[in-house]
Amino acid sequence: MGEEMVELEHRDAHVSNILIENTKEEEIEFAINGKKCAVKTMKIMIKIIDFGKSRLRNGNEILFCNDWHIESNGSNETEEPGELHYEIYPQMNEITGGNWKDYFPKTNVLWLGYLIEILTRFNSSGLDSECLATEAFQKASKKKQTDEDIRKEREERKEIAMEFNAAIKNCNTADIF
Repeated sequence: MGEEMVELEHRDAHVSNILIENTKEEEIEFAINGKKCAVKTMKIMIKIIDFGKSRLRNGNEILFCNDWHIESNGSNETEEPGELHYEIYPQMNEITGGNWKDYFPKTNVLWLGYLIEILTRFNSSGLDSECLATEAFQKASKKKQTDEDIRKEREERKEIAMEFNAAIKNCNTADIF
């Protein structure tokens, strides 16, 4: 919705910037370019926070963060080994060519791929992800299960990952994959 309405790129949509909470709302209604839309909530509300690195258009004005210090082949000095989101920043720099003012919706697609991998633990090739999930996500996803439950859940996650990654490949801004 934000991408369509104001050319929004979050540019930092890792799991620590996504909040999930329960809601009583069955459906949320909104409008995009005058067209009324509704989305079923499944009684879950998702909120994205920390727009400090974002870019958007507000009428004729473009608001963006120009405080990026990323080399396209460099790594972030504060990165934790195996944290997948630190691999996204240099990829965004390659897409933007260091031009953080212009609109590059492919950066949103990078973050969608990241979220699919973190949440399903499968990469875009359908292989087990080698990245470490965030500590909070690891704790939340641990529960007592039988071996059969674990196998079934793993297959379901893999199927979801493959479906979402196929959709990303069909996305008109995803020609980077």
